[in-house]
Amino acid sequence: MRLPPIFALTLLASLGCGGPTYDVVIRGGTVYNGSDSAGIVADVAIQGDSIVAVGNLGAARGRQVIDAQGLAVAPGFINMLSWANEALLVDGKSQSDIRQGVTLEIFGEGESMGPLTPAMKAEWEAAQGDIRFPITWTTLAGYLDTLVHRGVSPNVASFVGAATVRQYVLGHDPRQATKSELAQMQQLVGEAMADGALGVGSSLIYEPGMFATSTELEWLAQIAAARGGIYISHIRNEGDSLFEALDEFLGIAARAGARAEIYHLKTSGPRNWDKEDELLTRIEEARSKGLKVTADMYTYPASATGLDAVMPGWVRAGGFAAWAGRLQDPATRRRLKPEVTAALVKVAERTMSCWSASRTTRSSTTPARRWRRWPRREEQDRKKRRWIWSTRTTAGSVVSTSPCPRRMCGSRFRYRGSASGVTRQAWRPRGSSSSPIRIRAPMAPLRDCSASMFGTRSSFGWNRRSTA
Repeated sequence: MRLPPIFALTLLASLGCGGPTYDVVIRGGTVYNGSDSAGIVADVAIQGDSIVAVGNLGAARGRQVIDAQGLAVAPGFINMLSWANEALLVDGKSQSDIRQGVTLEIFGEGESMGPLTPAMKAEWEAAQGDIRFPITWTTLAGYLDTLVHRGVSPNVASFVGAATVRQYVLGHDPRQATKSELAQMQQLVGEAMADGALGVGSSLIYEPGMFATSTELEWLAQIAAARGGIYISHIRNEGDSLFEALDEFLGIAARAGARAEIYHLKTSGPRNWDKEDELLTRIEEARSKGLKVTADMYTYPASATGLDAVMPGWVRAGGFAAWAGRLQDPATRRRLKPEVTAALVKVAERTMSCWSASRTTRSSTTPARRWRRWPRREEQDRKKRRWIWSTRTTAGSVVSTSPCPRRMCGSRFRYRGSASGVTRQAWRPRGSSSSPIRIRAPMAPLRDCSASMFGTRSSFGWNRRSTA
């Protein structure tokens, strides 16, 4: 029998005196390898930047030995929607995510760090706040190489932003692009794909991406699809016009022939919660017809975005400077007031519903805080649990996470996806008398009270500059 080289090397080394020596040996942890199989207690050996052995490595020695008894050991988690693109430029340690197990940051929700015109670079530098840095690159590849050159703890990858290529060609003009302008945008997407972009990403509630038509997005998605990338989107509406936005998304994917993913799938606002079943049914129907569409989601209560998200497009057209200038005009403010008031009422409605649907408790068996839903909501949740999908890696499965903020809940949840569905595992806080919970398939119901950007799937590589 011919052994794989890596295992043959391990076997031969183990025959020597004292067993092989590795850079790191992690001993006695429960290893979760990213498949649907249950965790197993095993040792893990690391040499350089690679896992070289998993199993009973009792004879092995390590320059560093980590006792992981009673702990979970898993591949790094994936932040599918990362906004660490600026922070990593000034602090590459990434402690906020690294300490939650995130080892791959994926950027590009609508906007990406390239391609950039001189005007875009000047605008972005002028808009910098506490995090300040020179923009020395013009392409997305240049930005990613800059990160790697500076030194960052996580692996990094990015979609090319549909809004970014639109701004490159049209600036902040809210009009439709002409065919020649669309062709220029396509060329920019093609160049980014050649440089390693994962696909094209849109975010259709923010300026200038909100002015893109379905045709424009379809043209860009075609180029991404032709080069093996995907179309990923923060769809145009997640509340009252949810189904119209979903139909637009599915239509773009179908016409472009692209694999596609919905960012942070949800039904926004209590009056839209009853749309959950139909939302998932429509996506399931599209998948059954051969459309390769997936979704990711947040899994804990939180919500945050910019003030611009509650303002109509007409006041935001032209970029931040034009927006701020319009707000100085009393007539504009009078026109804007009822529209913003209506939007803020919806925000308040969502916020209050989250608080009324949850409460914080402390008990002798759970020293950390945990959110608990009222019984009425729990009954509704049981009726609404459905599937959420994960696409495959080259190995046929994925590992991803949505860590629960410690201030908000005592448990930490980990989601493992495969072709057959998703498994949720929950680890209780230290001091809890409860044993670990393993729930097969049904995930928590989709709700809006969330905006922490941790997705639930990826199909990309693990190298420092991950590419599709």
